[in-house]
Amino acid sequence: MLMQTPNSLVTIELIQGKEQQCITMNSIRVAGPKPSGGGRIIGRWITSVDNIMKAIQTPPQEEQYKGNLNT
Repeated sequence: MLMQTPNSLVTIELIQGKEQQCITMNSIRVAGPKPSGGGRIIGRWITSVDNIMKAIQTPPQEEQYKGNLNT
């Protein structure tokens, strides 16, 4: 396994499949269904491991749940 530092970069992609979307981090699907037919990238962002860890450790705000919550 590759050792990552807090400053290591992570590529996040939003992929549109035929029916639904999914999110990948460094080409690994982390949310949503597997895109049928391969899908296409409709958004791409680069961030750091440190930023992702801060987001994971921060309690979600109530207004974040007003939309579709698929858990």
